[in-house]
Amino acid sequence: MEKKEQSCLSDRPLQYRVDDSLKITTYVDGLYDFIMHAETPVTIGIQGGWGSGKTSLLNMLQERLGKPDEREEQDHGEAICVFVNAWEHSLLQAQGNKVEVTVSLLRGVLDGLEQAIRDSESIPEEVRASVLGIEGFAGRAKQAVVSLALIGMQVAFKSLGVGAAVASGLGAAAGAVAAETPPPPPPVAKVVHELHSNLKDMVTAVTKDERSPKRIICFIDDLDRVPPETAVEILDVTKNIFDLPQCIFVLAIDYEVVVKGLEGKYGKKTGENEREFRQYFDKIIQVPFTMPIGAYDRQMSRLLETCFTNLGYKIDGDKNKGILKNIGATAMAATDGVPRSVKRIVNTLSLLQCTSGKRKRKNVERGLDDLEIRFIIISLHITFPEICRRVMEDPNFTAWEFARLQERWDLQLPTDKGESFDADWEKKEDWEKVIYCLCQKNAWLKTKAMSVSTLMHSLRDALLGEDDSAKTLGEEEVTKLSGVLEDIRVVSVEQGDVAAPVDNSGVRTDQITLFCKELHKSLDGKIDGLESFFEGQYANKRGGGDREYDIEIKNTPIESLYFYWDKSDKKFQICCTVASPKEKKVEFKKQLQAKCASNDIETDQYDCYYEYEDFTYEKFAAEIKNKNIPEYAKKAEELFNNVKTIREALPK
Repeated sequence: MEKKEQSCLSDRPLQYRVDDSLKITTYVDGLYDFIMHAETPVTIGIQGGWGSGKTSLLNMLQERLGKPDEREEQDHGEAICVFVNAWEHSLLQAQGNKVEVTVSLLRGVLDGLEQAIRDSESIPEEVRASVLGIEGFAGRAKQAVVSLALIGMQVAFKSLGVGAAVASGLGAAAGAVAAETPPPPPPVAKVVHELHSNLKDMVTAVTKDERSPKRIICFIDDLDRVPPETAVEILDVTKNIFDLPQCIFVLAIDYEVVVKGLEGKYGKKTGENEREFRQYFDKIIQVPFTMPIGAYDRQMSRLLETCFTNLGYKIDGDKNKGILKNIGATAMAATDGVPRSVKRIVNTLSLLQCTSGKRKRKNVERGLDDLEIRFIIISLHITFPEICRRVMEDPNFTAWEFARLQERWDLQLPTDKGESFDADWEKKEDWEKVIYCLCQKNAWLKTKAMSVSTLMHSLRDALLGEDDSAKTLGEEEVTKLSGVLEDIRVVSVEQGDVAAPVDNSGVRTDQITLFCKELHKSLDGKIDGLESFFEGQYANKRGGGDREYDIEIKNTPIESLYFYWDKSDKKFQICCTVASPKEKKVEFKKQLQAKCASNDIETDQYDCYYEYEDFTYEKFAAEIKNKNIPEYAKKAEELFNNVKTIREALPK
């Protein structure tokens, strides 16, 4: 059956090796070989951050253990696999109750082991009966877990001031045999010893028979999704209770989670106490294995090819192969190769293709021509939103001037530049300097400055296309980029933080002109004789970088309304220019100034105005974003009406 075209990729972990686009099967095979020949007991820690593929690796390893290659010599026999998700056992549990979560997980391991023994065709029936019977080792182990649950409840209720009898009674309702006077639970050490002993007898009974599997492998996933203190508690339990011959534990855990879970014991990790954290981790995890996301670089194009093919894009042809390679490099720079992050970018891209009408539902061939630019922008938007916001504010990033933007964006050169910095700095283009300094504003971005630079260079090259000689974007490229930036507004989490695309490369299109235009539009129809807004107006540049936006007023004693920004003093003025009489101008000016002063209106010659202090370049952008333009329009209308009344009362 022909596979139907999709609009979205599943975020679920891989289940089977055949679906492995990143070719981690090599590592699965290596872990399999290690597990089947390791001296037991041993605990393997699968380390990696969110979305790095830990669960997929565990699934494929479990599949490999359940279906060994027929060509291999099976001298160690089939393995019994148990898979437990720690996060599932932490759901709906009392907050901070580590014992409750740990006991629930113990029950999960026992239930899984019991079911695996029941399902195994290799285990003789008499062995199965001795283990799973009512008086078998599994039943005794479960009773020990119930006792641990009772102890945990007693401790929890005691902390709340509830009697032990009530706690024991509730525990009985949860699985113990109820009695009129529930006996106090036994000491923890005794219960743990009994549980360990019963588990040991259970494992021995299964594995000692020559016909039975010789390995019991327990996978515990998502330990890094439970509270760190609980994760450490679970690690302690697995070490002390399941330290059994023929048992191997494979844990998906991030070292940083262990560090956070131990802070209550050792304090914050420092250079002085780091060894204590590492010693604890090494005591629990005998063999660490870190997810090989660095090696994903070689296979990223393969993963993306699978993704785009499933979404209905045609990959054949040298051109598309080249674009796919470029997108793969972008994916590595933006995500460090984390598969889940890559899929998120692809799914966001697919959504934008749908909402923009660029992706038809019909099964037609589509190439990758416009995807590279969109992929880069979405990568910036998701991974480096601080940089993306600046591009949205000023899309022609190749025209960014360090001197022009240094104050506006508060760009600071690093103090620890090093000897080679000055030479490298002089070689950089202005926009590269801006990118570098933007990354210095954030501790995490500092470490990602090279990745951000890679993405921005890739974006420039993708926009310019085959024109290798060009280094700066032209009007056509900026227009295309602005369109993409406008599209991503619909996938923004921070709705209020995503400004409309503004080109700040010139006075006709920057934030000041945009502010004045919006103010002009708000005044349309509210002031008699006011010239209506038209798109071609802008805030002219005056001496010293000051800006002025003029609006003509017809058939009134007010000659014009204009907005003025004093760059050096950071003052913004809403001004009315009064038509002066031909005679007695000095006397007229005195009367005008006196009447204006009594109405809290400032004057300068024949200009009457309201003034705002501390009006920086960023202030214009903030007032647009916060939709405060109507407040300024109301003030402008008030100024006009007051000045008009004053002028009409003065000599003609």
